This record gives sequence, C-alpha cells and structure tokens, in this order.
Amino acid sequence: MVGLFRSDTLKEVIEQILEEEKRAREKVSEARERAKEMRLEAEQKARAIVEQANKDAQEEARRIYTQAEEEAHKEREKQLTKARKSCQNLVKDRKEAIEATAESVFRNLIGEEKK
Repeated sequence: MVGLFRSDTLKEVIEQILEEEKRAREKVSEARERAKEMRLEAEQKARAIVEQANKDAQEEARRIYTQAEEEAHKEREKQLTKARKSCQNLVKDRKEAIEATAESVFRNLIGEEKK
C-alpha cells in the first residue's frame, strides 16, 4: 500500500506540474495575443495621427497660400492705383504745361503779351 500511495502521490504531483505548465503556456499565449493586439492598436493610432497631421498640414498650407494670394492681390491693386494716380497727375501737369506753352506761343505770334 505504501508503494501505491507514493506512486499515486508522484503521479498527482506530475499531473499538477503538467497542469501548471499548461496554465503557464496559456497565460503566455494570452499575453502574446494581448501584446499583438496592443501593438496593432498602437500602429492604427499612429497611422491615424500621421494622417491627421498630414491633413492639418495641407489645410494650413492652403490657408497660408490663400492668404498670400490675397495679400499679393491687395498689394498689386495698391500699386496699380498708385501708378494710375501718378499717370493722371503727370498727364494733368503735362496738359497744363502744354496749354500754357501753347497760349504763350499763340500770344507771341499775335503780338499780345500775357497780362
């Protein structure tokens, strides 16, 4: 009977060890699976962040480009207005000078001096 007890106890101990190993392998497998899921989730989040950053950068670039275009248009209009006024003033000054010169020449021709 003593021999049976020992072999049964040894058998039970071995079975417990095997059962513990099985549970340990399952835990390791579950941990690996969770780690894989966490890695995949982190990669998805990282891709989403990169995509959003790209979208944000494109929107910002469009905004800056549009603003620069508007500012360039305003500056162009300002310069054109300035050039038009300058031309108008020049034409006016030249016209007045031409009229004064023509009147002086005409008065000299007819022998009349300006009073």
